[in-house]
Amino acid sequence: MLTRFRKLPIGKKLQVINLLIVGLITLLTIISLCFYMYFTLRDDYQNKSNTLSSLLAENVTSALMFGDKKAAQDALAGLRTVDYVTQVELYDKAGNLFAGYARGVGTPAYFAPPNFDPNRYQQDIRFGSLTFNSAFPVHSIAPDRERIGTITMQLDLTDAYVLLGYQVAALLLIGLIGAAL
Repeated sequence: MLTRFRKLPIGKKLQVINLLIVGLITLLTIISLCFYMYFTLRDDYQNKSNTLSSLLAENVTSALMFGDKKAAQDALAGLRTVDYVTQVELYDKAGNLFAGYARGVGTPAYFAPPNFDPNRYQQDIRFGSLTFNSAFPVHSIAPDRERIGTITMQLDLTDAYVLLGYQVAALLLIGLIGAAL
């Protein structure tokens, strides 16, 4: 390959070098766009879960304060309209399970990880663990700066990642077509 390059006239050598530089810049641009889209998607779901957790916290505060499990269960059941929320758990001040919601038949009733301690979370939201297809955000309920409960959610991100994969594939296809021209 190098001997073929050496035998080319100077004009062709400059064209080859120019094409390599443009191809490399295009590849780096596509890679940076893919990372940007991934982190934007992740931040978007973090913001969505923060908003949803805050709304839930407002809706279940009185139920937690007065020990009304039915009202808490009804508030959590309203999540059936949110497609990406698969499970939600509500813990009381002592860290005991107060109410829960699970989407679909055959879904385990509650999903908290084995070493989960709702008492260690403070007032802010934490985007707990994030795996390829799910997220585990946690939000403390503290109406007067005194924590009275904790909300945990499991978000199904499979559909979002499939769409992201299509977008990345389209970007790569555009890059390949651009490189071929």
